[in-house]
Amino acid sequence: MIKFSKLDSSLNMNYKFFLTLLCIAPFAHSTNCTKPLFETKAYSNSKDISDISADQSKITSKDLFELSGNVEVSSFDYALSANQFNINKTENSAQGLGNINFQDSEIKILGKKVSLTKESEILNYEFDSPTFQIYKDNINGKAEKISGNKNIKSLTNASISSCDINNPDWLLNASTIKIDHINNKGYAENTQLNFFGVPIFYSPYLDWTLKGKGTGFLFPKISSYTNINGEKANQFNIPYFVNFASDRDILLSLNHLSDRGSSYEASYRQLIYPNKELDNGRWELKFNFLDNDKISNNDRWLIDNKLNLNFSDKSNLSLNNFRVSDKDYFRDIMLEGSSKERLISNLKLNSTIQDIDVNFLSESEQLVNSGVSQYTRSGQIELAKKIEIKNLHNPLNFSFLSTKFNHHDSTKTQGTRNLTQISHQHKSSKNGVNFGAKVSLVAADYNIKNGNDVDRFSYDVNLNSTINLEREISINNKPYIQTLVPKISYMYSPINNQSNYPNFDSEIMTQTYDNLFIGKKFTGFDRVVNKNAFALGVESEIIDDDSQDEFVTMYIGQKFNLNNTETDLSGSQISLDNSSNIFTGISFKLSDMNFSHNIEFNPRTNKSSRIESGINFSKGMNKFIDVSYLKDTEESLKLSTVFSPITNLEVAYSINRSLTQSLNNKQTLGLSYESCCWASRVVYEKELNESYAIEFIFKGLGSTSPNLREKLKNNIPNYHPSLYD
Repeated sequence: MIKFSKLDSSLNMNYKFFLTLLCIAPFAHSTNCTKPLFETKAYSNSKDISDISADQSKITSKDLFELSGNVEVSSFDYALSANQFNINKTENSAQGLGNINFQDSEIKILGKKVSLTKESEILNYEFDSPTFQIYKDNINGKAEKISGNKNIKSLTNASISSCDINNPDWLLNASTIKIDHINNKGYAENTQLNFFGVPIFYSPYLDWTLKGKGTGFLFPKISSYTNINGEKANQFNIPYFVNFASDRDILLSLNHLSDRGSSYEASYRQLIYPNKELDNGRWELKFNFLDNDKISNNDRWLIDNKLNLNFSDKSNLSLNNFRVSDKDYFRDIMLEGSSKERLISNLKLNSTIQDIDVNFLSESEQLVNSGVSQYTRSGQIELAKKIEIKNLHNPLNFSFLSTKFNHHDSTKTQGTRNLTQISHQHKSSKNGVNFGAKVSLVAADYNIKNGNDVDRFSYDVNLNSTINLEREISINNKPYIQTLVPKISYMYSPINNQSNYPNFDSEIMTQTYDNLFIGKKFTGFDRVVNKNAFALGVESEIIDDDSQDEFVTMYIGQKFNLNNTETDLSGSQISLDNSSNIFTGISFKLSDMNFSHNIEFNPRTNKSSRIESGINFSKGMNKFIDVSYLKDTEESLKLSTVFSPITNLEVAYSINRSLTQSLNNKQTLGLSYESCCWASRVVYEKELNESYAIEFIFKGLGSTSPNLREKLKNNIPNYHPSLYD
């Protein structure tokens, strides 16, 4: 991959660069790369007898035969046609002259002259001025000479491509080329790579993998950037891939930063196969090291070690160790900006022992860039079991969770929280009426390291019921089914002042329609909202009677509070309105278009507290446009689309814009073009700075790193890169 980064904004989005690709793409060839040189000939059914025909034949001596005129030879392992064909049975050899068509299981060749010999049941050949097609490896070419057999082929003064060899988009010229099918490798000396007739690459030596993963150099990466001193600098990255076996490989890179020095990088991957102690597993290790940074005068390094082991279908071990030398490593060395704030390392062990689920977790954090420290779970153990009790339709759910919380800030409350929970849920249904009940008991004990120990007991009751109603309707003479589902839920949890309790892991949740009927306000376990309320709602669907697809979906709901106070994040009681906001929404589907509109309405102010709308138009994978609007504390608009304006060219674009600030938070534009023998991907990205990158893939000569493909997947929702890799 060749990557360029542009840090100034003199030309908005580098449109000229993308227009260049758009102009080239329509004129690029779309030939059939696999078109055979000639029609496939039939082989002989006998290993011992060849089928031979010719206009004329004569025996010049005891074991010498001369055939001429429309010669056709069909043996068990090859077929040949020529103007003239001479056979020497004594030497087990033959020669062909004029208009030669030759084929075996690996190759088709057109030539003027051929010599054939057979040794140990292997047919060897040598052609003069051949045009050939190695179809298994998608290699087309011409040469001054080609010699070899089904295992190894040697070419002299040759040109090869995966394109139509008579009109190639790209062409590799070399003084010698060796195609080694046994080792799945290609080798070339004194090479020149031409793209649309223009030389773009020279090398005295080149090797590549014919099929699949293989050892060899990947395309380099070049970029430019502005360092912390405001100076322009360049990056040059040379990756080398080593394929040890089908289950393990390593990517080695020399990453040179002109202002800081050279960083040595390694990424190792290994699959761990089953044995007596293990079902399967995976190990990934990434290590980067820069010796004596020219600017900071310090060594800079990164280590990312991931291990996952499945001892059985009931036991799993996961280890993740992610560390860097200093907080500015990603900004200075990885050139990733300041988006990362915390690196989490953890150890997880999950197992089931005699129907008891046992889970262990230990984690630590490292702050990077401008990250702010948060609580970490230095040790956590969880036990969970379902207890079957006679005359109860559903089991009791029992769990014990003990967590030790640490914080880098010594003034923060630290300690161990022990939670014991018991819950039971019951559901029943009769004549379209559904009833559910859930009771939960929670005991929390806090052993505080730098404060007073506290404990708490709480319980939660939830009763709910729905009625399923439906009727048949007709819209434009088409049959539909309309459902109507009234809902009611009652929730109760006693008032419990929690201002003296620490808050290790609770945050306020975004309220939704579904949450009305649960009454949950906080994440985590340290804050429990008191409630004495019931929620009412109505849901309705219009369903296509033929396809059973949902045509229209609607809902509306509101919660009514019997308390006048509730718990806030500090643990204290605050005043509470007698009713919640009203949540309502509608979505419908028209052919290939989907529309949704959801509103949280505040009846006390007669204004919307939150609006979320979206439109999606899709004609299949990578043929869509998504537009979403959100009004909450701020207004924002998101758009993403993928389409093909011309054959073989794919455009992917996304933008996240703050309407409140009139600012584009992030933009991504990707263009992907693929012909039958080469492909290209261009990606533009703008967040804090703008950059663009381009990669070319010459099919048959290897691939590139997955960076651009992954960037498009991450930045454009529902996008599935289809470019050849």
